[in-house]
Amino acid sequence: MTYQEQLEKKLAEGLKSEKSSPFGFFITHFRFTYLILIIITIFGFYSISSLPKEANPEVNVPYAVVNTIYPGANPTDVEELITDKLESRIKNLDNLKRYTSGTGIGISTIFVEFEAGVDIDKSIEDLKDAVDLAKPELPGEAEDPMVSEISFSDFPIVTYSLVGDFSLVELKKSADFLQEEFESIRDVSKVVILGDLEKEFRVEVSQDKLANFGISMGQIANAISLNNFNLPSGNIEVEGFKYNVRVKGKFENIEDLKNIVIRTSSETPIYLKDIANVIDTYKEKTTESRIGFKDELPRNTISLQVYKKTGGNILNIVQGTQDKINELTNAGKFSDDLKIQKTNDNAVFIKEDLRTLGGSAVQTMILITIILMFVLSTRGAIITALSIPFAFLITFTVIYLQGGTLNSLALFSLVIALGLMVDNSIIIIEGISEYTSKHGKGVCESALLSVWNYKWPIIAGTMTTVSAFLPMLLVSGIMGEFISTLPKTISAALISSLFVALVIIPTLITRFMHDKTNGDSGGSQRDKKRHQRVAKVMGYFQNLYEKQLTEILPNKKKRRRVIKTAWLAFIIAVLIPFFGILEVEMFSPIDNDYAVVNISLPVGSSLEKTKEITAQVEAVVDKIPELDNYVTNLGTSASVGMTDSTSMGGSSDNSHLSSITVNFTDKDKRKRKSYEISEVLRNELKNFSQAEVKVEEIGAGPPTGAPIELRVTGTDMKELSLVGEEVKNIIRNINGTINVTDNIQDSTGDFVFTVNKQKANFYGLSTVEVASTIRSAIYGQKASEINIDGDDVDITITYDEAKFKTIDDIENILLFSPSGQNVKLKEVVDTQIEASVLAIAHRDGDKVITIRSDIEPNANLQNILKEFDLKIAELTLPEGYAVDVGGEVEDIEQSFREIFLSMILSIILITIILVLQFNSFRQPFIILFTLPLAVIGVIAGLVILGLPFSFTAFLGIVALSGIVVNDAIVLIDKINKNVDLGMEMVPAIIEGGKARMQPILLTTLTTVAGVFPLIFASELWIGLSISVIFGLSFASVLSLIMIPILYQGFTDKK
Repeated sequence: MTYQEQLEKKLAEGLKSEKSSPFGFFITHFRFTYLILIIITIFGFYSISSLPKEANPEVNVPYAVVNTIYPGANPTDVEELITDKLESRIKNLDNLKRYTSGTGIGISTIFVEFEAGVDIDKSIEDLKDAVDLAKPELPGEAEDPMVSEISFSDFPIVTYSLVGDFSLVELKKSADFLQEEFESIRDVSKVVILGDLEKEFRVEVSQDKLANFGISMGQIANAISLNNFNLPSGNIEVEGFKYNVRVKGKFENIEDLKNIVIRTSSETPIYLKDIANVIDTYKEKTTESRIGFKDELPRNTISLQVYKKTGGNILNIVQGTQDKINELTNAGKFSDDLKIQKTNDNAVFIKEDLRTLGGSAVQTMILITIILMFVLSTRGAIITALSIPFAFLITFTVIYLQGGTLNSLALFSLVIALGLMVDNSIIIIEGISEYTSKHGKGVCESALLSVWNYKWPIIAGTMTTVSAFLPMLLVSGIMGEFISTLPKTISAALISSLFVALVIIPTLITRFMHDKTNGDSGGSQRDKKRHQRVAKVMGYFQNLYEKQLTEILPNKKKRRRVIKTAWLAFIIAVLIPFFGILEVEMFSPIDNDYAVVNISLPVGSSLEKTKEITAQVEAVVDKIPELDNYVTNLGTSASVGMTDSTSMGGSSDNSHLSSITVNFTDKDKRKRKSYEISEVLRNELKNFSQAEVKVEEIGAGPPTGAPIELRVTGTDMKELSLVGEEVKNIIRNINGTINVTDNIQDSTGDFVFTVNKQKANFYGLSTVEVASTIRSAIYGQKASEINIDGDDVDITITYDEAKFKTIDDIENILLFSPSGQNVKLKEVVDTQIEASVLAIAHRDGDKVITIRSDIEPNANLQNILKEFDLKIAELTLPEGYAVDVGGEVEDIEQSFREIFLSMILSIILITIILVLQFNSFRQPFIILFTLPLAVIGVIAGLVILGLPFSFTAFLGIVALSGIVVNDAIVLIDKINKNVDLGMEMVPAIIEGGKARMQPILLTTLTTVAGVFPLIFASELWIGLSISVIFGLSFASVLSLIMIPILYQGFTDKK
């Protein structure tokens, strides 16, 4: 039987079997397929409208924090009495990965990280139980520890600042009203007010009056507490009716407070107003906010930060807040002079992502359609391009059913999948064209035969691509949570496109592309001039291709020379990053809408001094040409990403700190990127001598450490500080490092009062009574609280001489002995000043100093670390002390290691699929050889364009492991069919290569076209885009040569 006769017999058998297959059912029952299309469309559009929109995926991380307030206590005491007690319980928790702590004046913060994949709810409960066990060991004056889960999605999605010529009291009233209105909006979890005034009833007592009446501050606090009380007292029955009985004593206003009786002297009541000045006032401000516009003086402001509930739609919330403002303004609820300025809006980022990535998707669809029209008929090109929206609609439905969100990473994943989505449809429609033009079959028969012939190769090809992405779900930690959207979305999109290619496209082709009746071979519908030009070009390359293979395939030496050359190129490509020729980094800098300037004065500086110095920095900020506005917060600093507590702690009094959030104009209105503006600003402020000034930017990707993080561990804090300073100087003096900081915070010192127990005992005073009196005099004492209009207002007792100016003022504080004698503090204590630190950090229970450093935009992290290793090796460390390197380099090592392992698993899964497909070990090995070819293209592309080898570029290589094998699968499948039909080996290989050249180049071109617009969409994903474009292009072209050579060498001849 001749080759042609065998082929016709095979086709007849295939046509018969496919008609009765599930895929044939959809083609022959087209009305049912139409019904499926309608359902897909309805559910798809419903899912798009219902999916919550957000900037980044909601990252669920196994982190928690334990905060404990111990007002007025110094760091050493807080460490000993609170932090150590809590850590001794926490360290025994199951699934604990790491715990770090920061202890400062009056505060202990312990950051707990659990192993990835744990049940975070159970872990939080276990943590709370451990903290409860430690509570009895904590000081009675300390507040109960607060355990809370950390959520990186718990950030303000929009901030409004109230501006106008109003007092802070008037601004606060407007802010309180607006807060209540915002909290009524759907999906708003809370609204936080910044820079406002906190109301209090202050009871100012005079030492002289207390001495005259023989009353202590403790007695006043006790009297207030005991009188501010309501108590239900049961019920009584009177004349057959039951009445509830309750005692009413709670204060309702300030007059009630003034008129309580403290004690009775000579049958005369002594009221609180007789011995104290009771004031309805506001607490002393520890922070201050103001807003500045270009070429205008900054003005005081109060800001409202709006937070969303989990799963809330950011776009709807932000629009809802703006609608609420417009509604209230139109109703005359605010003064015409009050300006409500939006100073931070995360919806802008989401809209920009939707616009950019959505625009990229539209551009890609148009580009792919144009490309298809050069090789397919107009109808065929349009029908093939329709596979994209249909697959998208199915994917959106899957995301919705999984409870996902529509975020930038999901959109990016869909754009990546764009080019891949049409690959299967192209192969099916090319097969249809082949059977109509070469074999004279009708369109319906051709559709059935195309599905019969190519369904298993494209199913195998799709599953290999899915296998490349799905193992990314095994990456742990924050990075794993962040990128999990990528494999989930792409896998859903690819499986959806497979369904569309095997069910929807063949059905539509049979209904909308008709047979030609001119008597020729079935009608290819490709008789346009553009098709003829493409056919002519392809014919030229096919002839050239045939000539080259004819020379190489029979010649063993030439085959080996080509293989050796390919391996040599691969080895060189792999070695380039290791020798520092190609910079390695986690994420490239991205263009943001704002930057943060953190200012730190010497500890102990007053808020007024900080305000004065900050004004000088504001003057520099105001000169930025691209400035829109800036918001200054005095008495606090802003963090741009924190993943532990070793930099926390410090003091509850942060009057020496301030931060400026610099908001830039829209990206389309400025020529410079945000990181370029920040670098210029950093250079202008680097010699600022009156304070430490850091210019920081939000990095790409999930929250991560600083580029460089050095951890110095030891036992003695004093020795540790000396070693830490040496290490800090080493890293600071290496070129390319910027913003070098540590968590050592030296205090101005402690005044230490040592109780002379013999003298104190003589007056009947205990150490606790002395300490309590000093604490109440300096810090004040909260006696109780009053509920006014739904708000709890603290009642605070303090001396009218509360602001002690000298140590003598403190030493003259009066102590009240049990015998009624007034004793000055200096009579029972010895006073001295001692050096102290403002904060103490722990890492897994050990004292640690953490030194962090950013790097300049074009600096090479590997070279900096190599130089640091050389210099640190020359440093002699005391016994028991060590220096560890962490930060971004630690993140890089872990993430690259886990991604590499996921790639190994991908290759294993791909191999299993290929063995099942071809029932061979040799042919899968041939196909897998395309992976080194892709790596050559990736490295070459990054070197040519001068781009770093980033984490996203590595993701591109992992993705390519599933993409590049698809062309080889289809090529080998065609060669196998030729051999099975009796063709000689070399002609079978050459004919297979020529037959699959156009589909291979076409699918490569459409995939590249799909990814290409992303190069201009975001700096974050440019590495992945370049990897896919160059890697796939190299692999596709070279595989047309390498696959035939390897097939000839490794497959038995028949």
